[in-house]
Amino acid sequence: MPLIDKIQLDPHTKLGLWRIEEPSHALRPFLVFSRSEEEFMSRVTNEDRRTQWMASRVLLKRLLDTTSFVDIYVDQYGRPEMQNFDYRMSISHSRDYSAVVISDRYTVGVDVESMRHDLARLKNKFMRPDELALMPPEHSLAYVLLHWSAKEVMYKIYYRRKLDFREHMGVEPFDLVGNLDEGHFWGWVRKGEYDRRFLLQYRRLVDYYVVWAVDTESADE
Repeated sequence: MPLIDKIQLDPHTKLGLWRIEEPSHALRPFLVFSRSEEEFMSRVTNEDRRTQWMASRVLLKRLLDTTSFVDIYVDQYGRPEMQNFDYRMSISHSRDYSAVVISDRYTVGVDVESMRHDLARLKNKFMRPDELALMPPEHSLAYVLLHWSAKEVMYKIYYRRKLDFREHMGVEPFDLVGNLDEGHFWGWVRKGEYDRRFLLQYRRLVDYYVVWAVDTESADE
């Protein structure tokens, strides 16, 4: 099984990365489904989507170090939660990779994305003018992708929805050219009384990037 890495981000938080190489039928024996999950999977006819969904659940169980059933439900904001494990979680998957972050103390967010050229065409919809002005021409696609993923991560942490990626969120200047494979930068979310700054970390996975953040201010929430 291609578990790429399991990283202890802090004493309370773990990140797992998985390269998806197995078909869904090879992952199925590692999972226990609830009735609603069985019904959900019976409706999913796309093999890639089935495999991605299963791979993320197998990775979650690896991080929890359990073979038991993990009871996941979706809350009123569309955020996945665990009923029977006292962890906060965030899941992301693409065609080739799955990423999961869990924490027994903090709200977390993760996003994994391929180097999609359509993101570059849509950059004006989610990037602020000050962010666009600093885009390095030789690495424009990576720069745009990291901004998209950073805002996806912060959106997941904020979780209340109705968040405009240009108006309510921002990414502060950072040196991508000297840190193409991994690094960190800062982002922020400001809406109403909510005003937080996040340390966003990233890692390149060939033609993908994974971005994550841990909201250390959420410990008592």
